[in-house]
Amino acid sequence: MLFVKGVPTGSTYGALICDLCTHRALDILEDRETETIKQWFENHPEVLLVSRDRYNVFRQAIGKANPAIVQVSDRFHLTKNLWELLDEALLKAMSTKIRRMPLNNVGSIQDHPTERPLPMNADEKKRLLNAQKKWTLALKIKELRQQGLAYLKLADLFHLDRRTIKKYCEMNGPMDQKHRYRASPADPYMDHIRHCVHLWERR
Repeated sequence: MLFVKGVPTGSTYGALICDLCTHRALDILEDRETETIKQWFENHPEVLLVSRDRYNVFRQAIGKANPAIVQVSDRFHLTKNLWELLDEALLKAMSTKIRRMPLNNVGSIQDHPTERPLPMNADEKKRLLNAQKKWTLALKIKELRQQGLAYLKLADLFHLDRRTIKKYCEMNGPMDQKHRYRASPADPYMDHIRHCVHLWERR
């Protein structure tokens, strides 16, 4: 069982190869190019299991040298991958406004939470931008309508259905873009997550 990791060698990176059983270094390659890594493993066909970091060249080179080698992430990068997935899942699960549960002096949650807005995600930004564009268009249509243009004329002018033109003329402001909450598997745990966040902030 081997461990492969990129290591700095001056101004470039090489590759450190260790025996996972003895924890001793076996070799230090001068670079971590595909051909260098591939050649080393071709010269060591006895290797059947490799733990490596996330550098994609390692995966490709080892696979080319011997497809039978089992490749696994090292513990550090495996943990890092799990944390990144957890962050991504929480960002998707949590709304743009999170109810802050203030803690009292003994660390218990108070009865009157406040809200702190969180940054909008990409979909919410896109919906907001579309709503602003529609309202800008509606203002132009309403202005021309006030000048006496008929619905059919406006429909031809803007290449829209007459009913859409009528809807724009009846708009009194931008479309409401309040966050629509969707149920998530994380819902049962949100109170606990918020509580942990506050405990962390108090450290």
